[in-house]
Amino acid sequence: VLAAPRLAPINVHASLLPRYRGAAPIQRAIMENWGPDAQSGVAIMRVASRLDAGPVYADAALPIGEHTAGSLHDALAHLGAELLVRVLNDLLDGRAVAREQDESRADYAAKISKEDGYIDWERPAAEVHARIRGVTPWPGAHAAFALTGEAEALHLLLAPGEVGESAEDANPGDVRHDARGLSVACGDCWYRLSLVRPQGRKDMPVRDFINGRLRDLPEGICGRALRLG
Repeated sequence: VLAAPRLAPINVHASLLPRYRGAAPIQRAIMENWGPDAQSGVAIMRVASRLDAGPVYADAALPIGEHTAGSLHDALAHLGAELLVRVLNDLLDGRAVAREQDESRADYAAKISKEDGYIDWERPAAEVHARIRGVTPWPGAHAAFALTGEAEALHLLLAPGEVGESAEDANPGDVRHDARGLSVACGDCWYRLSLVRPQGRKDMPVRDFINGRLRDLPEGICGRALRLG
């Protein structure tokens, strides 16, 4: 198979190789790089017998910013298509030069599973935010909420929210209800929820969820967010 192409067996890989070889480079890049300057990217590589280990013809970086796995996938697809055309032209004209990957910097992006969407509220809020974005749209971020006045914990799918103020006076997993909606205490800060999806329902703003299901929810600490699994 590798010998079949007339010019070269090439592949568009959604990472800056040798980082994130493997099945889930987009998701892992978001989930594991939650600083403000985090980057992902795309590489045009020559396919080799070892997984994503072939030499690289060209690559291009892209800031991760507030991307989810879904939106970053689409952005990298456009960037990769432009880069691929350039590399194909260089191959046809005999100008293409591939550089070997630095094996000392190589790592592996393991396949995503449903368990990757189980949120650990003891982690820093920026890391929680990155994980939620990294599993959006699939498999989604899941948590169970044991709230005041509810006989059973509510299983919710969470869309990306935003990092709030310090939660030094709360315990990780505490849920707070205030004028802005619902927030969950993480290891350092509050994490404000935006859209939620109850089981069997569609996405809804957290305020609509409260008004429709939890009208009598008291303000202040009103329950716990539980990690599934």
